Amino acid sequence: MYRLLLYFLCHAGRLIFHEELFDAIWGRIVDDSALRLTVNSLCNALHDDSKSPRYISTVSRRGYHFLATVTVTACYLIAEMSETNLLSYSPKIRKFSDCFEYTNELTDLQEAFQKASNGERHLVFLNGEQGIGKTALLDTFLANSYGKSVIYRLNQLAPTWLYQILTVLSPDEIAVLLTKVAHINTGRMVREGVHFFETLSNNTPLILILDNAHWSDDFTLDLFGFLMFRCSVANLLIIISYRSCENEPAVRRIEQIRAELLTRGLCQELRMQKRCS
Repeated sequence: MYRLLLYFLCHAGRLIFHEELFDAIWGRIVDDSALRLTVNSLCNALHDDSKSPRYISTVSRRGYHFLATVTVTACYLIAEMSETNLLSYSPKIRKFSDCFEYTNELTDLQEAFQKASNGERHLVFLNGEQGIGKTALLDTFLANSYGKSVIYRLNQLAPTWLYQILTVLSPDEIAVLLTKVAHINTGRMVREGVHFFETLSNNTPLILILDNAHWSDDFTLDLFGFLMFRCSVANLLIIISYRSCENEPAVRRIEQIRAELLTRGLCQELRMQKRCS
């Protein structure tokens, strides 16, 4: 969905044909329903009414118009810089409300991270309803562990992934990157993604979090599942946080992946429940 929005922003004011979007977003021809579903999800995220659209107008059987006026301004990223010129991740610590305590879940996550630190891939499905504190739990967990950005390694190992976050790059860096990503398709992104995450977790424990996964696309979910089926040693902890109560296609895909991994003993599940002290 992010790549679709980015493409709309870069090509605002003109008709964008279906075939163009298939090639630019998926790198291959997919079912028309995949495009419609992604566009509908984007419209919902933008709170755009299909009957009187402000952003995305559908041209029947042809394509879409992005209606908004797009203005490009300079972007600045505020972050700590390490000696190796890598951006450092410093999550904001948020306290839980007095009514809720999730020390048990935090302990479970820390134990899962310890297993990943010992060379054992580990995946945690974090399930809970809206507002229960999943993101706050993850921020607290990360603040008590550690994390760092890997822009430099993305450029080396997975340029097609770095292409998705162009705002962290200067115009000159973007120009160089574009020469590396002239041909993007899902197969290449999967290969680069797997290579990137495994390389990053070879010697240093890596925490990989997919928050609000109930809005994710199948490609992202399948990539995470594929990482867990690999047999090589990796200091890798994956956490997929989602709401099972959401009526989204991604929830059904998450449940399928979770069930398959559980039967093989390749993941665990944490269910957050409201409780007051």
